[in-house]
Amino acid sequence: GVIFQDTTIRQLTYAPGSSYIFQITRICEDQGLASPYAFAKAGGNIFFYSRQGFQQLTAGSLPQPIGKEKIDRSFAVEWDAGNSQLFIATNDPNSTRVGFAFKSTSGSAALVDMILFYDYVLQRWAPMIGLSLEYISTAAKPGVTLENLDVIATTTIAITGAADNGSGKVRLTVAGIALPTMPAPPDGAPV
Repeated sequence: GVIFQDTTIRQLTYAPGSSYIFQITRICEDQGLASPYAFAKAGGNIFFYSRQGFQQLTAGSLPQPIGKEKIDRSFAVEWDAGNSQLFIATNDPNSTRVGFAFKSTSGSAALVDMILFYDYVLQRWAPMIGLSLEYISTAAKPGVTLENLDVIATTTIAITGAADNGSGKVRLTVAGIALPTMPAPPDGAPV
């Protein structure tokens, strides 16, 4: 586990067999979390905003700056720090992007009006402006349940054979299934 404080980041490590349950180790003293919701976990990394700018924390290493000489200075001018509850980080579980949504100094009261997206594979930033949001969160494509299989396999699947396997279970043989070809999404997400 990782504990973010205002000016310190600590790591919790499970310590089986010792007199304590977790060992708490300080990762760094000079950095912390600038806003309570300004962090997101994605791809085994934690992305967050500290007073030193946007950072990426990978297990076993110190935070690395990802916004220095890219967006840190312009963000510090744009962000309405008096509304830190409206600074919310999220991740896209189907891509390599994290987003930092926030209220700018020129935005409407109590609404998020900008998002800065960071692609951690490409190491590039992209803004989304002119929004009017109350909240943002991570969304994931749900799995397919047994009840929803009819949507995927719209034709009847023929059973071509059934055999007792000797242990009280039955083995079914079905006809071949031709799945529809689906175009790949432009962002490379799985179909």
